Amino acid sequence: MDESIPLILDSSVFRQVPKLNSQLFKEIVKYTRVGIYKIYIPEIVEKEYISWIKGEAQSSYDNVVKATQLLHKYYESPKILGFDFTFNATASIAANEINGILKKVINNWNDFKVNTNASIIPILPEHGKLVMDAYFDGATPFDKIKNRVDIPDAFIYFGIKEILNISEKVVFVTGDKRFSEKLQGETILCFDSLSDLFSSGPAKLDGQYFNHLNSDDRSRILLNIHKEYILNKLSSELAVSELADVFSGDLIDHTIGKYHDYSFDINNLSYLVGDIKNISDSSLLVPFSANIICSIKSTASKVELSSVDAQRLVKIEREVDDGEFNLCEKYETPISGHFSVTFQDGDPTTWKEEKQSDSIFSEPEIKEISLALEDLQANA
Repeated sequence: MDESIPLILDSSVFRQVPKLNSQLFKEIVKYTRVGIYKIYIPEIVEKEYISWIKGEAQSSYDNVVKATQLLHKYYESPKILGFDFTFNATASIAANEINGILKKVINNWNDFKVNTNASIIPILPEHGKLVMDAYFDGATPFDKIKNRVDIPDAFIYFGIKEILNISEKVVFVTGDKRFSEKLQGETILCFDSLSDLFSSGPAKLDGQYFNHLNSDDRSRILLNIHKEYILNKLSSELAVSELADVFSGDLIDHTIGKYHDYSFDINNLSYLVGDIKNISDSSLLVPFSANIICSIKSTASKVELSSVDAQRLVKIEREVDDGEFNLCEKYETPISGHFSVTFQDGDPTTWKEEKQSDSIFSEPEIKEISLALEDLQANA
């Protein structure tokens, strides 16, 4: 298989879809998992994207503060013990909400980097001198001498040149046509948008691409492309597996007080790509590991709780309800095993998640992918 082509996205691309959840961004994930592209993110692009979002958040907060302050002209705030009480509860609530959203935005950005296996191009000490030399000379990518507006672009440009030290060419996507025109050349291939990249870029993930793969590479690539879907299916299989019944049954026998019900969660589910084995041309045997968490819910009296070991008691979630305690005790056990996955023939680019029945409880499925839990065991 060919080496991955370095792909760099300008901050203008990220700002077009701030949630990074459009179909085009999903295609980026596929292209990087296949190995067609390798994502590099200049540090300056990351800073521009994050600071832009923080600026939007600050602007939203300022608007809330301004709106609530304007309303004060219609009434006089009451004094408490002779002092003005000017606490802006609405602004405080807005600040907490905005800060919570900002944390989710940062997490979403970090998830994107993980999902695409992106590498950050750091701003190196020598980049400052290179940027300043170009700034005073009016050299690429500056429009003219001492044009401050182009300084961020200059850091991106010298970041791209770092990648050209290890690769013959770089693909760069930017919505800034002026910037694009300056960089376009034999070694820097520029595109105005992601749709432009996928329609006329140097490589395509289409039916023809898969036709040229041998069966082994095809199956392994599909396993990587559909990672989230396969892990979700595996998680569903684990939740109804025999091990889950045995595990919960043993724990129920040790319930404190009166047992009510139990539930399962699967954490840290992952499979080991390096140890995959071929069962057939289209089927793989894949090892996996996970942590299974069983939550046992019960009701107990104060007397029943008093006999519980202190070390065990400290780990139990409990709430008082009409003199009794509602308990939730969680047990976590590492498990491992194998699952088999089979991919049908045909063009994988046409596969879609679809409802397979009329039941409102059924999950969308990709009918061309089938999965079965082969073996599993609880680890000591």
